[in-house]
Amino acid sequence: MFTAPRGGPLRESKFVPDRFKPAIAAANQAIAQLDHDGRPDPLPEELRLYDLRHTAASLMIRQGASVKAVQRQLGHATASITLDTYGHLFPDELDALAGRLEDARADAWRPSHGPSADQQSCPCGNVQVSDPTRGCRRRGSNPHDP
Repeated sequence: MFTAPRGGPLRESKFVPDRFKPAIAAANQAIAQLDHDGRPDPLPEELRLYDLRHTAASLMIRQGASVKAVQRQLGHATASITLDTYGHLFPDELDALAGRLEDARADAWRPSHGPSADQQSCPCGNVQVSDPTRGCRRRGSNPHDP
């Protein structure tokens, strides 16, 4: 997020007391001078520099960033580190995914013009027997089928 004045990493031991904490105090003074209507809450005195990192991550996730994008932005070595820390912030997609998979299944088993009425085409293009629950197999590939 921030770099030292001449570039490179910041030394938190110097930056926090010299710059960050005074910036919080100045922001709170400015907030206190605002009209009561619409005045934001003051920043907590115990606000940590690291809290800004968490805020940035949560804002990226809320805006739809992928796990890999958040990982790269935060400098995590692996996506699993990002998920272990921020996984609870990613939206639960299971209901929408189930609906999309059901739609794909229905589309795949919709009769086409090629096979007869007792046959269907599977997604891989093979002609299949009419029972879609038995999986994708070529008609006649099982010697025990009539």
